[in-house]
Amino acid sequence: MTDPKTQSWLRRIVSRSLAVRVIAFSSFWAVIALVVIATIISALFRQVSERGFDSVLSAYLNNVIGSVGIAEDGDLQGSPNLDDLRFLQPQSAGTGQ
Repeated sequence: MTDPKTQSWLRRIVSRSLAVRVIAFSSFWAVIALVVIATIISALFRQVSERGFDSVLSAYLNNVIGSVGIAEDGDLQGSPNLDDLRFLQPQSAGTGQ
């Protein structure tokens, strides 16, 4: 254990030290800046990924619309080329079944 004299001297140095206060203040602002930057980056990534998903989904939708038609008996006919193996697997949409 340290004696009380050493503890009070150390406490006085830490409480009055400019270096300790500067390091504590800059560490606090660095953490705040990292949180803000992480929030901005995640929001931008979400927007870009949603935009990419929308464009792929629109391409599949246009492919299906362009390759399917109505037969004379009223049934749908055609075979869209979706080029993705997930469309060949039944219930592969993530329904958990």
